This record gives sequence, C-alpha cells and structure tokens, in this order.
Amino acid sequence: MKLFAIDTALAAASVAIWADGAVVHIESLALERGHADKAPPLAKAAFAATGLAVRDMDRIAVTVGPGSFTGLRAGLAFARGLALGTGDGGAALPVVGVTTLQAFAAMAPPASETEAVLAVIDAKRGEVFFQMFEGETDAPLTAPAAAAPETVKAEALAAAEGRPLRLTGSAAIEMAALLQAAGAPVTVANAEGAPDIAAVARWAAGAPAPTGPPEPVYLRPPDAKPQAPSALALSVEGAKKPQ
Repeated sequence: MKLFAIDTALAAASVAIWADGAVVHIESLALERGHADKAPPLAKAAFAATGLAVRDMDRIAVTVGPGSFTGLRAGLAFARGLALGTGDGGAALPVVGVTTLQAFAAMAPPASETEAVLAVIDAKRGEVFFQMFEGETDAPLTAPAAAAPETVKAEALAAAEGRPLRLTGSAAIEMAALLQAAGAPVTVANAEGAPDIAAVARWAAGAPAPTGPPEPVYLRPPDAKPQAPSALALSVEGAKKPQ
C-alpha cells in the first residue's frame, strides 16, 4: 500500500508518504496559522523527494480534529482536492480520517499490558480535548470530548479503574500533575503540540477502507462568532424593502 498523509489540525503542517509498510518521507513545519498556504508546498517537496505522485497512492489520510477550525478545514479541503484530482476520469482516491486523539494515542505505546492511554490536547479557554484508549490495542475506552481538567481527571480515573495511565498530547504534563495529586500512577509519553505525522500514516494504513468522505470532529462551537450587522448594513437592507 502507498498512502499520503496530511496533518494541519494543530501546531504544525505536516505530510508523509507511506509505502510498503513504512514511512519513506516526511515534510513538517511547526506553525500556529497559515496551514492552507504551507501544506501544498510540503506535499510537492515530499513527492519530488520520493519520485512518487498522487496517482501512485492507494489512499490519502488526513487528521480531522479536534483542533483548529481553520486548520481542519484546510487539511480536509486539501485532501479532498488531491483525492479528486488523480485525473484520467478515474475514481477518486479513498480518504481516511484520523482524529488527532487517535494519532496521539498511537504515539504512546504502552510500557505494560495493564496501562491505559489518555490523549489530551490543550483546547484553550480552560478546557482540554481528551479520549481514553486501551494501551495494547488503541481501542477507545471513552468518546472524544472537551471538558475542564478537573472533569477529565474524574472521568480518566473512573475509566482507568486503578490501572496505570500513560499520557500523550499537548496537555499531558498539566493533566499528569492533577492525576498524580489524586494518587494515580501516571507516565507522560510525550507533550507534543501536534501529532507525529508518521503515527497518522501508520494508523491510516491499518484502518479499514472508508465508506465515505471524512468529516471534521468539532467538539465545541468555534471561538469566532458572526459579526452583528452594522448600522450601515441595516440601513441599506431597509432601503431595499418595498415601502
């Protein structure tokens, strides 16, 4: 299998090419914004370095969130554009959606068979995005959600049922301190600001064939709110109405 992976959901724009069971090339750039502009040049560099092209791929993978609203939209649009642009009138490439929480969990292989994995991402506004996984299989123990750290602590302790916890993601250090204060056995696997694109590619390569296009995972409304109409706009709208 050959696969092209894209991540623009969090604090990086990254792409990777997976071929015959391994990642053969990665391009990555740490950034907070501008993902839509950076992803295409990174893709071009990756394909040039490997001598491969989009038409050589069997599927495309893209992170679907939770994360930045603008970053998610940029990644999904780019993935769909590549999938549809394979040319020659052929069918679009399948696109596999990978959540950022799944990718972080894949970056935290368990140290023992009893461990559970807690993926936690700083969601700002006093919240974290989180999800619990079985350590050995990466099977989800809880649904992805957004909550205050104290709520996450309570849910993680309940889901772990006394097992050691392995934390991964940008909020791992802060959550580890809370859990340790509650007496939980905790290890921090990483505290990266964005998932490893190799983990995204690895997860997507082993995933079942998708049955439809990926959808973004939004766990709360966007920070930006529609602007109220200005006085000028209201007056112009009023002028359009029949008297």
